[in-house]
Amino acid sequence: MTRNKLFARVCLVLSGMVAAYVILSEIHLTRECHLFCTSDDIPACYLRRMAVLVYDQDVAAHEMSFSQNTHPRINLANYATEFASGRYFDINCPIDHYWPRVSTLDRRNSCAVVGNSGILSGSKCGKVIDKHDYIIRANLAPIEGYTADVGERSHLTIMNFETLFYLRNNLTQTSPDTHWHQTYVDRVRYLNDSILWYSKSTVQRNSSFRLKDAVHVLKDYYHLPIQLAYSWRPVSFEKFHGLNHYATTGFNAYIIAKTFCNHVTLYGFYPSNMAENGYRVNHHYYEDVEFEYTGNIHNFKQEFTKFKEFEEKGEVTIVTDVCPGGRIKKLTDNVDVDAMVDTKFAFKLNNDRLKEIFDISEGGNKKERTVLEHAVEAAEKQKIDFGDIFGNIKEGSQITRSVDKADEINPGIEGDNYQKSKSVSEDRPHRYQGNYRSIDEQK
Repeated sequence: MTRNKLFARVCLVLSGMVAAYVILSEIHLTRECHLFCTSDDIPACYLRRMAVLVYDQDVAAHEMSFSQNTHPRINLANYATEFASGRYFDINCPIDHYWPRVSTLDRRNSCAVVGNSGILSGSKCGKVIDKHDYIIRANLAPIEGYTADVGERSHLTIMNFETLFYLRNNLTQTSPDTHWHQTYVDRVRYLNDSILWYSKSTVQRNSSFRLKDAVHVLKDYYHLPIQLAYSWRPVSFEKFHGLNHYATTGFNAYIIAKTFCNHVTLYGFYPSNMAENGYRVNHHYYEDVEFEYTGNIHNFKQEFTKFKEFEEKGEVTIVTDVCPGGRIKKLTDNVDVDAMVDTKFAFKLNNDRLKEIFDISEGGNKKERTVLEHAVEAAEKQKIDFGDIFGNIKEGSQITRSVDKADEINPGIEGDNYQKSKSVSEDRPHRYQGNYRSIDEQK
């Protein structure tokens, strides 16, 4: 009888302990994390507002939550353990411990942030860019066909809402045999096993659902080995750096790059359609569209001034010149010479300067010589010095850049001799044009 009572008491105690454990396990407390850290021997820690959370390769679309501004929740049992060890009050949170199947970015030495400005056209900076340890690109700009100027390697691609909008719509609302569906698939496929990073709010405008839809098509239908990443907090750093407008995707990418890169170099950042020497720069290296660089939403010129200030402090290197092997463009590039001949533009330049411009002494082509002959003939007959031929040439010309500083960009690295297979993209029908104009419904 005594043994039975003892056994009953033991069972009662054990039952109570199990019940208490279950109850305690169901009660959760919020773990405050200020720094997200890796679990390496020498951990890399990131401020939570700058943390990029990368889903593991094997995580399926339906398993991705893209939850932002959330702190880990632990039950009372884990709380007791962490409290006893003193870890609960530590501001550092191991990312793999509290966010299973999610990681952060590793530390890198040299990083290239590649913008999409037409300043890259003809630069032959591709091999220089590819020499960096880590390469960050923006908004799924085309790479194939432009590798001579922009490189071919890619590790992280930042996307804003517009890019996500068109990515998801073209993947889910058009058939696989349509042009833009296949274009987006090919662009992501070219990124190989790199990371697609959505940096804005995943709550607003149904962004998390758009992300899941896009991931489902890319990973489950096309089996592309890309990883998806999002920011713990929507990335927007204008107020921290005195910008009067919203920071651009490129500016935000640079600020995040500084958190894990020792040295950052910017390529393809230029805030104007006109270079300092007066020649035209296409808006993008793959297309040319009208764009307002000082609009109501973004101010590219102010950002570029801020980049220059960072450069003076030694925080970044900005490349706007050609790299070794880059082509010095002629003034007549992209000029409709036939139209100039037909209309017989007058000019205000002396003959020697005109000859220098058209490179007659170096074997200028027949059309260029014809333009010169007509211009000289018109000036001699009318004995005048007027007209806008120079202005017309400048308006229609590509930028001309020297290679004087090429060796200073990255000495010892030779440029490549690849030829760009195409000069203008057909992106216009599906992309917004201008400075954050309203997004029209796709036709």
